[in-house]
Amino acid sequence: MEFTACAMEYQGGPVQSSLLLQRFDDSFAGQYISLYNEAFLPMRKALGVKPYAVYASAAELEEPKEDIFLLVRNGCIIGSVALRGNEIDDLFVSPAFQGQGFGRAILLAAVAEMQQRDRPISLHVADWNQRALSLYQNCGFIVTCTETIIR
Repeated sequence: MEFTACAMEYQGGPVQSSLLLQRFDDSFAGQYISLYNEAFLPMRKALGVKPYAVYASAAELEEPKEDIFLLVRNGCIIGSVALRGNEIDDLFVSPAFQGQGFGRAILLAAVAEMQQRDRPISLHVADWNQRALSLYQNCGFIVTCTETIIR
């Protein structure tokens, strides 16, 4: 099985966002694990990336939780994004909230945060995920290179 991954860099202008993302809190671990695994399952299966479920327990979130930001309303995670160094990663929206503009809003809030850190902004996306690729391009990211990954 092989697929293409795209490296992308933000080339858009300054972004301001009023969306308030909160840092990961252990009280959201179970909900986060369930939503994260559900969000990435179709892609991981289609691309043959195992294990299909990335997280099995809250203990596995101990290291990455410093980089995870959540959009939460009424105790429910709407979506999440990780900011690792200069990279935006693991952006997802709960299925119950997809198609309502939350992915774009979370992405732009992440870009605004990264711009405050005064770093170049990058991300990676499998070209299998055309919906995400299109979102990123519409929000000012350009493909800088592609890589074929053989599994």
